[in-house]
Amino acid sequence: MKTLFSIIAMFLIFIILNLYSYSQNKLILDDVLIPKKTSNAPQKSSISFLQLNPSINFKNLNNVSEIIIKNFPTSISQTSEIKLKLTNSIIDNKTLITTGENIRMNLPVLSRFKGTIIGESNSEVFITFIDNAMYCHIKRENNEEFTISPSTINQNEYIISDKTNNVSETPLNCASVEPVDLANNMMKYKNDKILSDKTLQVDIAIDMQYYWYSIKFPNDSIKIRNYILSVYSMVSYIYEKEMNITIHIPWLHIWTTQDPYNSLNPGTLINNSIIANYWKTNNLSVQANLVHVINAHGEGGVANYNSLSGAFGGIHDGNRWGPFAGLSVHGDMNPLPFESDGLLRFDYDVHTIAHEMGHNFNCPHTHSCSWNPMIDTCATDEGKSGGCLNSNQQRVRNDGSIMSYCREINNWVSKMTFLARPALLIRNYAEACNLKEANSNTNKPITIPTLIKPKKDTSSVPITPTFIWKADNIHYDIIQAYHFQLSTLDNFSSFVVDTVLIDTTFFLSSLNEGTDYYWKVATKNSFGESLFSNVWKFTTEYSIPDAPELISPQAGDSILIKHDTIDVHGDITVKDTIIGGKFIWDGKSSIDYYQLRISTEKYSDVFVIDSTNITDTTYQSSSLMELEPKQYYWQVKAYGKGGESEWSNYGRFRIVVETSITGVEESANNNLEVNIYPNPANDKLNIMLNLPYNSKITITVHDILGNRLYQDIGEIKQTGSNLITIPITNFHSGLFNIQITTNKDNIIKTFCVIR
Repeated sequence: MKTLFSIIAMFLIFIILNLYSYSQNKLILDDVLIPKKTSNAPQKSSISFLQLNPSINFKNLNNVSEIIIKNFPTSISQTSEIKLKLTNSIIDNKTLITTGENIRMNLPVLSRFKGTIIGESNSEVFITFIDNAMYCHIKRENNEEFTISPSTINQNEYIISDKTNNVSETPLNCASVEPVDLANNMMKYKNDKILSDKTLQVDIAIDMQYYWYSIKFPNDSIKIRNYILSVYSMVSYIYEKEMNITIHIPWLHIWTTQDPYNSLNPGTLINNSIIANYWKTNNLSVQANLVHVINAHGEGGVANYNSLSGAFGGIHDGNRWGPFAGLSVHGDMNPLPFESDGLLRFDYDVHTIAHEMGHNFNCPHTHSCSWNPMIDTCATDEGKSGGCLNSNQQRVRNDGSIMSYCREINNWVSKMTFLARPALLIRNYAEACNLKEANSNTNKPITIPTLIKPKKDTSSVPITPTFIWKADNIHYDIIQAYHFQLSTLDNFSSFVVDTVLIDTTFFLSSLNEGTDYYWKVATKNSFGESLFSNVWKFTTEYSIPDAPELISPQAGDSILIKHDTIDVHGDITVKDTIIGGKFIWDGKSSIDYYQLRISTEKYSDVFVIDSTNITDTTYQSSSLMELEPKQYYWQVKAYGKGGESEWSNYGRFRIVVETSITGVEESANNNLEVNIYPNPANDKLNIMLNLPYNSKITITVHDILGNRLYQDIGEIKQTGSNLITIPITNFHSGLFNIQITTNKDNIIKTFCVIR
């Protein structure tokens, strides 16, 4: 018997291990929902019924930061693998839930996850777990949308609904009317401005009318509590995704005796100030931005505009406008009892509350003239009354959005989105009303990351490092990202990198060589971030230098060596000049020195100049004076702390030598002076002649090979100073001879052109 018991126990453990797989704070599930062959509910083509695997328990998922679910339904007939991360809850330990005469209820075990279908990066999956029930929204990469929710009759039975192209005959019946004093001003919050990227939080107090307890879910406060929290969790997901506004429920009351409102009609409750009068008298101590009074009669809703301005979320004495909405939803998961293929009442309730909240945030209908032009064209009533449509204008079908009547007109289901302009208006309005930032010290992470690589006090770290750390989440924090900082200062008064990452690795493409760096990491979520890790220091290596790139002289450039001998009455003076003898190359600041060598042939081991310890990227030397007039080759090598580079490519240049002898006595007798400038020249050359006599002037220019490039047989110049300018823009870089011929003299000078 003991042996049989052991076998059974091992078999059960094997089954459980296949359904649950834990890795640190990651949970892997499989076959959570399985197809149900029969159901008593009406069968429709866009609905399928599923059975919750009895071995699955969704409680205590707040201790898990990531879930992978295999074989999860992602359409009516398809399953996929989904990956989810824990996100913020809409309740916390400060949330007060009461029934009847303020009898306190326990909080449910509620956790919210969002993620994607693996293999569909642009998909969306959002799941709320409440106690042991699951509510799911799926948007495929092809824009197909599905809802999965438990039956309100049997918690182990689930319904998956295809709401992509659904048709519904149930009207939205939003009766919110734009007040006259608000119509001209409500769009003032849509003006462009720089918006904050902070997550804002709206606190909503919920009052559940007696109809829920007496009719919808008789004597079942837990079912009422869980249903309405699941709806607001889904609404919060929409507001988080499109406006970065999260919903928080600080107060929820369920009437188990007759409520004080005495009406189930939202219009009556709002327009007759029934909600406002009761709350101003009885509930001013409740800390909330908005108040929603809800029944389950299925009649739609009415909400006040401009609800967040003023004290207590916008209560104004003397008029009916305030932070209120009256909502009449369906309150169950069954398909709508009309000709809908598969629209769930749950989706209708999410849409209704999201719509009326939009009015609370001062957003008009998208078929209103306030948008100029109207956004959604499936309704024409407000366009005609607003004057932007003619009285005979016909409706034009479109998909619609949350703030439209498209769900009501011609039975078209609206898309579960606000669209860009309404979302921008709502966000602007929330910031204009100073809606507080979502922040809770109890919910921000306290887990401090552990740094792994580069290790502390490591030297010779590559300048392209990969940073690695880990977060052992023993506190079961919600960790959504990591705050990474890198600095060259140990006090982090300035940053090389200051960024937020979702992974525990980070690659940098380039750091400075031989530099001390300091780094640290903190965990982060939408509520705040942890303390930073310990600071680790590392030092980058010096890399092997790249071969220098030669700039000048280029191939074919000439260097002029001038030897001028001047004889002044027998006193001989020799003047040597180098023109164009500056060697230039490209290098890095981390180089210690360079070596330059010059040879008469490529690949030669014999060098006419071999100079080392050059600390600049230029070189000039009088040693060039000793070179013979011929062609030469030059190379440069770099030396740094990381080693030595390869030799550069070869550069090529030519040495040209010019020798002249001038006797002062002869010069004095002739008294002919010739000066050319600038030398070197670029676009023109000036010739200054000081003539001792009138003469015809001829100017001829030859290159060093003797080719005539220019000749000008000019007019007669008068005695004295004469300036002649010749163009040289077509000349290449190099040395040229210019010949000036007069009636009595013939003078040759050399000039250099540099490009």
